Amino acid sequence: EPATRLALMEALSQAAAEITAAMPTGGVDVRLDGRDLDFVVDAAPPVPPAPPAPPAPPRAEEPEEDASVARITLRLPESLKTKAEDAAAAAGSSLNTWLVQAVRSATHEGAVHVDIDLSSMPFFGSDPGRRGNRRMTGWV
Repeated sequence: EPATRLALMEALSQAAAEITAAMPTGGVDVRLDGRDLDFVVDAAPPVPPAPPAPPAPPRAEEPEEDASVARITLRLPESLKTKAEDAAAAAGSSLNTWLVQAVRSATHEGAVHVDIDLSSMPFFGSDPGRRGNRRMTGWV
């Protein structure tokens, strides 16, 4: 029986070592307590996430293709205009400047339009009481 107990402890110790190697932090030990084997799990606290990166500096103004300025009339729903004004204020610019930058981004060479259906994702599409669109669209 002592040889069997020793072989079992060696096997369990090897398993604990493999589990420890697979853990990002902490470890698992096998300890002999009288005639019993005990597992001791040392779970270190998770590493806090890295702080978010600082915002990118504003892009340099692109040279105008010509010096003339075209005027247009843009009719927006009031709620959308309010959101655009809020976004412009958050960016520290006027609504007109913000709209010009949005059009430049959308028409910039290499710009990619993104349209993603999020309804199949469990944390977006599973709440039947949630209203609104489950799509994410924009320019990258």
